[in-house]
Amino acid sequence: MEPIINGKIDKTQYQHGDTCIMGEVIDLIYCASTNCIVFRTERGTTSWEYQDLEKEITDRAAVKFNELHEYFDTTQNENILVSLCNVFFSAMNAKTIEECDSLFVEIEKRIRNIKTPY
Repeated sequence: MEPIINGKIDKTQYQHGDTCIMGEVIDLIYCASTNCIVFRTERGTTSWEYQDLEKEITDRAAVKFNELHEYFDTTQNENILVSLCNVFFSAMNAKTIEECDSLFVEIEKRIRNIKTPY
């Protein structure tokens, strides 16, 4: 899962079947705004493109996303993956690192509760 910084100027213009700048075909768009998109590729991986976002915040969001994505087998629970992608999208658009971190708190609890049997 590598971030893509350029590509289409308005990320909302991407559609199912389009090819992103890295050459991946977009299979499903989880969320998009003019400057950011999170999507599933035809290979089944999650990827994203962005531009004009705060690098420190996007890097932090990507680290948290990857940690949680690797911790939980999201192929077994598509709802968790969709929720995680939505949180990731919101975190990349956060105004501060603190806001970015706080967005992951609830989804992290959900994922860890599912992963850890009682």
